[in-house]
Amino acid sequence: MAAYKALIKNYFDQKGTKYRELDNGLLSVSYNADNTSDITIILSVDEDEGKVEFFSFSIGQFKQEQFAQGLIACNDCNAKYRWVKFYINDDNRICVRSDAIIDESTCGEECREVIMRMVGIIDECFPVFMKARWS
Repeated sequence: MAAYKALIKNYFDQKGTKYRELDNGLLSVSYNADNTSDITIILSVDEDEGKVEFFSFSIGQFKQEQFAQGLIACNDCNAKYRWVKFYINDDNRICVRSDAIIDESTCGEECREVIMRMVGIIDECFPVFMKARWS
């Protein structure tokens, strides 16, 4: 059985990708972008399945009365991008999710690629959510 998380961390170390290992075993990677100053991606690695789930809660939160505008913004972004899924959770927080089946020999590179795609998409969609939030 591959130790995917160790391979991913090793690749990140080699490429200078800064990450934190959280208490619950998840990995956290943060980036600054053009439209928002902090995008954090959380990685959950399933060692048995060779699967990684990627989450972000970096966009913000809608008030209950803004819920409809938030759903429309999620729908607009989901229609435009296929690599991630935007949704609003029970706390009215905008969430972004993606997943990937990874190969042992390229898992670090694959994870870094998914993270970079997510950061780019979140950054591009950030103004859509802010417009919905403040309109």
